[in-house]
Amino acid sequence: VRLHDDDVRATLHVGELLLPNIPAGRFDAGFTLIGDTLDLQKLDFAAADVIVLNGKGHIERLSQAPSGGVDFGLKAMTTDGLRIVSELFGLPEGVAKSKHLAALAPLDIHGGLVAAKEGDGTKASIDLDGKAGGSDVSLIGRAVGDLAKPTEATIDLDGSVTGERPQALLVLLFPDLPAE
Repeated sequence: VRLHDDDVRATLHVGELLLPNIPAGRFDAGFTLIGDTLDLQKLDFAAADVIVLNGKGHIERLSQAPSGGVDFGLKAMTTDGLRIVSELFGLPEGVAKSKHLAALAPLDIHGGLVAAKEGDGTKASIDLDGKAGGSDVSLIGRAVGDLAKPTEATIDLDGSVTGERPQALLVLLFPDLPAE
């Protein structure tokens, strides 16, 4: 079967998704990947009271100078749920194995990612808002650069963490920081 230059449209129905250390979850997704365009009509995953993930969006030119947007919601109520989430989103291994990870449960974050072509690169922004542990979290990030050269991108971050243990998030992201 030759698929390289052909348009492929597939529908996948999954009743249950099994992940390590959490109960089986209900999974419902609808998406198309045609050429270099991803159209995510629906992504819904729920595993008991451990993880809930949902999203939708449309992104063109995935491999170079992506343009489009994605909206998502994420809830992780346990440490095991947070570990699965950190692996799904490709966070460094030190985050998933950190002794400080438990302090972020329950996590309830909503976000949006928007990207547009700018010259030969991409101008992107991310907006996150919600709760981590007992703290309110807000983050706005903007980046301009070439997807193939992320270290050369111009990045601007602005955020706040307030509440019961705001340092829990910082210690997780910067493990050498004193917990106090």
